[in-house]
Amino acid sequence: MKKFLLISLSLLLFLILAASAALYLYVTPERLEDLANRHLEEQLEAGIGSARFNLFTRTLHLEDVTFMATREDQEVVLFQTEYLTAGSIGLLSAVRGELSAGSFQADRFMIDLTQLPTLTSIDYSGRTSAPIDLGTILLKNGELRFPSGTDGSGTLYGLQVAAGPISYRPDHETEPGTLIRNLDLNSERFEYQLPGGNYQLSAETISVSERDSSFKSGRIRVENLYSEQAYFSALDYRTDLIEFDVDSVSVTGLDLGSYLQNRDIVAGLVRVENADLHVTSDKRIPRNPDREPKPLPRQILLNLPFVVSLDTIQFRSTDIRYSEYDEEGVRPGTIHFADTDATLLQVNNRTDVGVQLHARSLLNRAGALETEIRMYTENSAEIITVAGTLGEFDLTRLNSILMDLEGIEITGGTVRDLRFDYRMYSSGSMGTLQAIY
Repeated sequence: MKKFLLISLSLLLFLILAASAALYLYVTPERLEDLANRHLEEQLEAGIGSARFNLFTRTLHLEDVTFMATREDQEVVLFQTEYLTAGSIGLLSAVRGELSAGSFQADRFMIDLTQLPTLTSIDYSGRTSAPIDLGTILLKNGELRFPSGTDGSGTLYGLQVAAGPISYRPDHETEPGTLIRNLDLNSERFEYQLPGGNYQLSAETISVSERDSSFKSGRIRVENLYSEQAYFSALDYRTDLIEFDVDSVSVTGLDLGSYLQNRDIVAGLVRVENADLHVTSDKRIPRNPDREPKPLPRQILLNLPFVVSLDTIQFRSTDIRYSEYDEEGVRPGTIHFADTDATLLQVNNRTDVGVQLHARSLLNRAGALETEIRMYTENSAEIITVAGTLGEFDLTRLNSILMDLEGIEITGGTVRDLRFDYRMYSSGSMGTLQAIY
């Protein structure tokens, strides 16, 4: 019996060594390139610097991997990485025409989605490529470029991605089915040029974790790419200039799976710290005579093609400024809501619960202003109610907006107490204002 086991083990070891030698000799960069190119469309081409395969761990190591595309008779790089490793490869699955691996890693990589060529249309009624199952995926030290709204590119720098398990099923009747679980993403910096070409969105130190249901970011900016004068000079019709700068944003209770599958935005708490918002309007520029009436904010929310469900949005230590150029003015008048703390509740477009806003700020850095805003539907009409109070306030502080817009200067006076309450409809508004001064 022992002799039989010894002979069997010796034969098994010989077979493993023989198979390992065969795979070692077969797995060459040239053969892998040929195999990949036979499965890629004509516009795509693969390149591999070196390759080796370890049969015992079923691990494939590749270096200097590139995928090229031909666009307008020029070759462009879609993907490149210095190191790529696939471990615990399913050899029996490969025999069945399926691809599976326990792990997939790439280090020092670049993905450029802006250079994707127009590929041949795919008929999803039948299987067109192999199903893929991955235990874990780890991408390190990468850069991801994707199209922006102005034919430019947005970019994620210093990208780190971990996820798994991941499955891809190409034989769905309509489109491939991809399931990604436990996604964690970190990026040192994000840049994106917004549609229209006037603004750039940037963010620093981004972290997204499906495990923790969270999103965190350092400084986020929406900045005008041109000077204020150049921005307004280029306009045919009046459009506000918007600039935004925030120290940090955090989201908890984030349902990342809903976003990946349906682009739905579902979260518990969104917290915005130390923000600065500046809106500038120039009345010297004519309004578009063909403009359509703007819907009220909640109507915009209800018209979105995806789900938005945010329990609470908090703004802490926020400065809000509104500046306006008069038709004959040379300087803008500005009103300032300083040190604003605001809370939005029930931002949801799939329920009848109205949106509520509670805010406290300092009007022109002086008067304590408290405001409550409710947005809801009543008898099929969108309604906004606004109520609030203003504490003791030096009226001369309003000269920052009155002098340049109306040519009026207040030389003295004090508001002791002010209360307001009004309702807004799509067609107009009405309400009351009471002041002791």
